[in-house]
Amino acid sequence: MSSTYDVAVLGLGAMGSAAAYQLAKRGARVLGIDRHAPPHEFGSTHGDTRVTRIACGEGPEYSAFVQRSHEIWRALEAELGVELLTQNGILVISGKGDRALSHGIDAFLSATVNAANHAGLDYSLLDTTALRARYPAFEFSDGDEAYHDRVSGFVRPELCLEVQLRRARELGAALHLNETVTSFRQKDGAVTVTTDKGTYQAKQLVVSAGPWLPQLLEPTLAATFKVTRQVLYWFRARN
Repeated sequence: MSSTYDVAVLGLGAMGSAAAYQLAKRGARVLGIDRHAPPHEFGSTHGDTRVTRIACGEGPEYSAFVQRSHEIWRALEAELGVELLTQNGILVISGKGDRALSHGIDAFLSATVNAANHAGLDYSLLDTTALRARYPAFEFSDGDEAYHDRVSGFVRPELCLEVQLRRARELGAALHLNETVTSFRQKDGAVTVTTDKGTYQAKQLVVSAGPWLPQLLEPTLAATFKVTRQVLYWFRARN
């Protein structure tokens, strides 16, 4: 079968679900395709929580995106009666001596402070004495220091993804789950997407395929990407 859309979104994880929802909200004819049925255990959105930080040590340019995401989560919460975002604060701890790069950034603590200053956030800087007094559950080393703010926290990634896809569908998006994209090609100002179940036409294409991206690219371009695994753990706190 062949269908025509304004935008095709390949991959409906964190980025794809948001794109599909926002595009559908703006009245676009949206096609979303995913080889699985998000949320699922194969994507980067799997699990209970993900940290959200307005003061991003990776760079102050991310702050505006995070602030906007918080607005979106709050709007969806009010609209759907769900709980997506918890702002319980964040503690970014650093110690003396040589440290491994954190998210590719040297001196991550000072980079976080710089981002907070750019964003105009209220925050605290705590030395070892203050940390030990305020957080006795942690074992701090001499010389440890930390950044703390109250606007950071965590989101529930699988629920965030689920509600965005639900709203996208309710707004008219066609979501094709358990359907695998085999190729796409651009020609004459449009794009043709081929899957194991059909062929579709779209004016524009958003590729948010995550670890499956290299499989969709030409070999020379695919070789520039390296897919790695990031393992997360959730520990139950003892009383």
